[in-house]
Amino acid sequence: MPAIFKNHHAYSKMDVEDPEDRTHRRAQFLIYKTLQEADDAHRIRSHANKKRSGGSYFGIRFGNLRVKVGQRVKKLRNSLCFNVSLARIGVYRRVVAQLKTWRKLMAGRERFGSAAAATALHRPLFITA
Repeated sequence: MPAIFKNHHAYSKMDVEDPEDRTHRRAQFLIYKTLQEADDAHRIRSHANKKRSGGSYFGIRFGNLRVKVGQRVKKLRNSLCFNVSLARIGVYRRVVAQLKTWRKLMAGRERFGSAAAATALHRPLFITA
């Protein structure tokens, strides 16, 4: 029997992920990656300082780290805001299109009378019994 059939989880399909969870996971990854880079840079610096002057292990500088994390989070936030604004524009266009349709309908109703406007529609607005 092939190895694929022995482990039935070998090629399992991933569920659809929520966009908020995806952005949260991405932000966490970026923060983790930046912290890892800062830690590596600190180890290299502290190792070089110990060789030169016997420097302290706790001499950590967080200024550059804050700037890097801040820039990446700001970039992520701006992309989210851009997506939200695009969604808003789409909703706005739909509402405006509906209002134009209603305005044309009401103008036609006033011009031709209610009976002509009702017959011009595909289906009547008001059902009278």
